Amino acid sequence: MSVPPPHNLVRFYSFSDLYRLGLEPEISSAVRVRLWRPGDLLPGPEAFLGHTHIVYSAFHRLGVFANADYSAICIEEEDGTLLHVSCIFPRFFRFPFMATNDLQIGATYTVLGARGRGLAKRALIEAVRQLSSPGRAFWYLAEVANQASCRVAEQAGFKVVGHGERIARLGLSVLGAYRILQE
Repeated sequence: MSVPPPHNLVRFYSFSDLYRLGLEPEISSAVRVRLWRPGDLLPGPEAFLGHTHIVYSAFHRLGVFANADYSAICIEEEDGTLLHVSCIFPRFFRFPFMATNDLQIGATYTVLGARGRGLAKRALIEAVRQLSSPGRAFWYLAEVANQASCRVAEQAGFKVVGHGERIARLGLSVLGAYRILQE
């Protein structure tokens, strides 16, 4: 009997080679994929993040993020019903291992009735396609125990570059950061 990994053990994935980008995932043509940016009037990550979205929007406006590419990939039905959101975060205190131009894809959520349709994989691939620039790496973090999230990253062409953990700062998890312990 195998022992499950500790809850806070995190697998770090990276993607930096556009030539490895996988083929377009097979999902229903009845969905639309769009890049949301702060200020867009259409629903974005706030639909799933709630008050946390206010914090990230403030980080964007106040220049806490290392670059201006805070955004989200939104996948919706033809009628506009939001099915999936993957947020895209520039480097900030939570991700000190990233370079200034890098992006981290996280806060990924698919509504229950739309799971298993390849939407998360499609969002990862679209983030890389739409936001690639020379020298930019994309990061994706998944708890080792979350095998579905790990599979999505691997199927989208992301490679494991290390393992680590989330640590609290000043005794507060809200100020926590991720650190790579082994590569």
